[in-house]
Amino acid sequence: MKGPLLRFVVAAAFILFAVASAILPTSESTSAQSNCFPETGYCIGNTAFAEYFTLRGGVQSFGYPTSRVLRLHGFPVQIFQGHVMQLLPDGRVTTLNLLQAGLMPVTRINGSVFPPEDPALVGATPKVGSPEYASEMVAFTQQNIPNEFEGKPVGFASSFDATIDLATAFPNGGGNAALKPLLALEIWGAPTSRPMRDPGNPTFVYQRFQRAIMHYREACACTERILLADWFKNVITGQNVPDDLAQQMFDSPFKNQWAPGSPSGLARPGALPESDFTNAFVPELPGHAMTPAAPQTGVGVTGTSTGTATGGIIAQPVAPLAPMAPLAPGAPPPPPATTASNDDDDGDDDETDLSVQVEDDDVDVGDVARITIIAQDDDGIDWIRWEANLIESFDDDNANTNDNEDGDNDEADDNGNDNASDDDADPELTADHEFDCDDEENCANVWTITTTKRGRYEIIGEVRDSDGNRREVREELEVR
Repeated sequence: MKGPLLRFVVAAAFILFAVASAILPTSESTSAQSNCFPETGYCIGNTAFAEYFTLRGGVQSFGYPTSRVLRLHGFPVQIFQGHVMQLLPDGRVTTLNLLQAGLMPVTRINGSVFPPEDPALVGATPKVGSPEYASEMVAFTQQNIPNEFEGKPVGFASSFDATIDLATAFPNGGGNAALKPLLALEIWGAPTSRPMRDPGNPTFVYQRFQRAIMHYREACACTERILLADWFKNVITGQNVPDDLAQQMFDSPFKNQWAPGSPSGLARPGALPESDFTNAFVPELPGHAMTPAAPQTGVGVTGTSTGTATGGIIAQPVAPLAPMAPLAPGAPPPPPATTASNDDDDGDDDETDLSVQVEDDDVDVGDVARITIIAQDDDGIDWIRWEANLIESFDDDNANTNDNEDGDNDEADDNGNDNASDDDADPELTADHEFDCDDEENCANVWTITTTKRGRYEIIGEVRDSDGNRREVREELEVR
């Protein structure tokens, strides 16, 4: 399936690269920093994405990363709040046209109503390959992105022009100021609609582009960006999807695909060929909860995708930068998973950060328990592992299986799995679960266990760094 997606990428994204030699730096590079963000718990996953992020405006243009690097139809991609980056076979980075047909061509999200594509405007867009493509595209954006609409200073043209400055795109100097609109096209894509007032709230004015939606609010006289990729992630994970978006995405192959612990992290891998979401929504920084698995009841999706999808839950100002704010009132975020951590608060960088996350620390027998171990060490990690001790049996005939009334915790830990009463312990929970980290600095894994025995368990997570040093963290789980 790589061929169909590649053709889709070239057709949809070549608009950004037809004059690549004129707008992309060829000898400049940015340092490959850690690029981790405590705001979301994720890190920018490879050097190409990190460099593109820096040269194209950083958080202002993309928002924060909200996933790890994952594989979609054979290509590495990473989800940010506002966009989805994709690494092409030739090493270039592009962002997906989230609003294009086959991805998420929606017009309603969380009560807001956006303009649909205007076929006449789309048909008038300059054609890639035209001898005068660059100058025609610059003129097209100037003609069709206004600063005023129905007497209101929507500022869409000014915001488009201010998306990326030459000093950011070309930190070593150079760059043609006349091509700034082509830099902005990398972030927004071409305009695909005229401005339109929201019929449910006429103080909101929107304009649709291939990759984003501009949003003017009369209350603050400000222009904002709808962060569509957050909705894309919500569709995939099944979290906080409003009814209007769910109705439009009902038959999407991306809907409710997130299934940690399943092969490739996908609920229906056949619908997304050559894709791998393993650990995609497991934060890399300790102290952040894994995104819960998507619900699978009534998903009703059997289609197969050869493209990509959509998303956004936040409006972000384009210029000037201002705090992010909700687009419209929506469902509250899911409660965080129970987390135990030994984050190194004393500033000792030599020790490994380790956390254990239990998605739900009180489950019914027969339900799934998801255990996540996350570790970070600048010198590398050998492996992470966990096992559970049965502290108390909830069976009527057995109580306090290995509770140690004299307070000797060592005896409970050493002998809890050896005495006869441990027949009442869940064999899957008390088994040894280990994951090889291959000396990576950041390592995490999710285990999905179907519970079979009632009781109160102590989850013992452990990490060994590349030097052989070990650390433990403990968390509790009750199976009713």
